[in-house]
Amino acid sequence: MDIYGIGGALRGMFSVMSNGARRSGRTSRMLDLVRSGDVILCLGCGEAESLRKDLKKRDISDVRVITKDQFYGRAGGGYASRDIGRVHFTHEFVEDYYHCVLHRADESLRDIELLLIRRPAVPNPPPLREVRFW
Repeated sequence: MDIYGIGGALRGMFSVMSNGARRSGRTSRMLDLVRSGDVILCLGCGEAESLRKDLKKRDISDVRVITKDQFYGRAGGGYASRDIGRVHFTHEFVEDYYHCVLHRADESLRDIELLLIRRPAVPNPPPLREVRFW
């Protein structure tokens, strides 16, 4: 258990940063860097459609826009290519990634605690998630 509140503080700081950056032009700045042949990783289908429309308005073609589900559904392997340009992440994708990492860190602390207090006399204890040691 995080009795020091470090995880909560990090999640709070992350939330303040994310909310404070709304409507600040992050997507426009990313699109300014996109060139033909590049790949954009985004969070969902709605965001992907919006990006495709923005790319069309900017007259930028041959850009692959891939959602998180599409990427992880193929384990990334189906998108590997030697002729790929740069890879860009939308801020929504990056925020979601860090949110998951912070959540996983909390879970890992709980799992370490359970691993240490687990009694051998308990028949068929429930399996633990993989404990990630950094």
